[in-house]
Amino acid sequence: MFSLPSVEYPSRFSAISSSSHAFLEDGIFTSNYDVICYTSILSRVCVAWRRAAHANPRLWSKLCLSARKHTRVFGGDVMCIKEWVSRSQGLPLNLYLDLFIECNERVLKQATQILDSLLQGFRHQIRLLSLSGFPRTFLPLFRLPRSSLPLLEEVFLSMHCPGYDHASRNLFKVPCEVETFLETPRLKHVSIDDPEDASCMLSTALVLPLEQLTSLEVKSCWKSHHSTRGPFDLVVYLDTLRACESIVSLTVDFPSRGFHWQSGVDIFSTSLPALKSLDISSMGNAGSVNFLQGLTAPLLEDLTLRWIDQDISDLSKDVIRFQDRSATKLLSLTIKLNRLVHRNPEYTSPVTENVIHILASFPTAKSLWIDASVRESDNLFQAALDVNPLILAMVHKKDQPKESALLPELSYFQLGARPYPPDLEFMIRSRMEASLEKVSLFGWSESEIAWSSNL
Repeated sequence: MFSLPSVEYPSRFSAISSSSHAFLEDGIFTSNYDVICYTSILSRVCVAWRRAAHANPRLWSKLCLSARKHTRVFGGDVMCIKEWVSRSQGLPLNLYLDLFIECNERVLKQATQILDSLLQGFRHQIRLLSLSGFPRTFLPLFRLPRSSLPLLEEVFLSMHCPGYDHASRNLFKVPCEVETFLETPRLKHVSIDDPEDASCMLSTALVLPLEQLTSLEVKSCWKSHHSTRGPFDLVVYLDTLRACESIVSLTVDFPSRGFHWQSGVDIFSTSLPALKSLDISSMGNAGSVNFLQGLTAPLLEDLTLRWIDQDISDLSKDVIRFQDRSATKLLSLTIKLNRLVHRNPEYTSPVTENVIHILASFPTAKSLWIDASVRESDNLFQAALDVNPLILAMVHKKDQPKESALLPELSYFQLGARPYPPDLEFMIRSRMEASLEKVSLFGWSESEIAWSSNL
C-alpha cells in the first residue's frame, strides 16, 4: 500500500482573494478606474464565483465612478450603487466620484441623488472621499453636521465651472460655515480645487480642522476674473497657513490671471516647523507676491517652484531670503518655467542668472528637475531660459574642490528645455565619477541625445 501525496488546489475563494488584491492594491485610483468592470467580470464567471465575490468585502471597499466613462451606471438606478457598496460589509470605504458631465437639471439631480444616497447609507464608513462636480452637486456633503464622517482621512474636492452666464450663477451657491469636516479625528489630507477662488472657500464656506492636517492642497482656476464671490484674498491664505501647525506637505497654486490683490496686504512672518514638502506658484499681479517672502521652514526637503508671472529677480530674492531664514538641507528641487517665454532674446540673460542664484541657495540638493519646455503652440516665442550657462556652472573641474560646482551633491538630474544645451554631455561626463547617477532628458529627438547611449 502506498498513499498519494496530498495536493492542494486553489479554491475559488483564494482566487477571488488574489484577484481582489490585484484590483484594489495596485495602481493609482481615480474615478476612471474600472473597478466596476473588474468586479462584474469576477461575478459572471459562474454562480460559485459570484457568491464568493459577493462574500469578499474588500472587492467592494473602493467605488470608482465617472459620469462620463460609466454612463450606464451613472444613469441607472441609484439603488444598484447602494447595493454594490453594501457588500463592503462595514469596511472603510474609498469613494472616487466624478459627477461632472453636462449642465442640465436632470443630470444635476441624478448626480446629487447618487452622492446623497452614499452619504446617507455609508458616511460612517468613508475613509477617502474624492468628489468632482458642479458646486450644487456638493450640497448633500456640505449639509452634513459635524462628526458625520468619523473615519475620514483624506478629502479631495474639485469644483467645475459650467459657464458664467446669468442663468448658471445659481450653480455656485455654496453654504457658509460648512461644519461637515469638524470632529473628524482622522482627517489629515485636504485638497480644494475651486473654479472661482479657493480663498473664499476657506474663509466663508468650509470650516476645517487645520491644526490636525498634515497635507493641504489649495488651487484656484485662472477664469476667476468672472468670480461671483469677490476679489482674491491673500490674507485668507496666510491665516490658513498660520493655523496649520502640523502641516508636512503643502501645495498652493495661485490663479494665473484675473485676480487683484486686496489692498493693504502685507506678507507677515509664517513659520511651518514640520513642513517637508512645498509646491508653490509665484504670482506677480499688481506687485510681486510669494509666500516665500515671509515663510520659514527649517525641515523642508522637497521644493517645487512654479513660475507664473512674478518678476524672476524678485523670485530669486525671495528664495535666497527664505533659505537664509530657514537654513534647510533641501534634497529635491523642481523649477517649472513652462510659461517663461519672451519675444526678446536679450531677456534670457537675467533669467538664466537668477535661476543659477536659486540653485546656488541649495547646495545639499540631490535631485534637480528643470522644466522649461515650451509647448508647440508657443513655438513662435523664444524660450527665456538659456540652459547652457547653467549647465556650465554645474561642471565639476578636477583641479577644483567638488563644492566649487553648482549643486555638488546632485545625483539625479531631469531636464526639459530648448534649445539643446551643447555642453550637456561635457557636464555629465565631468560628474560621472562624483555623485551623479541618473539623467533624464525630455523634449529632444533621439538624434540630439544619441551620445547618451555611450555614457
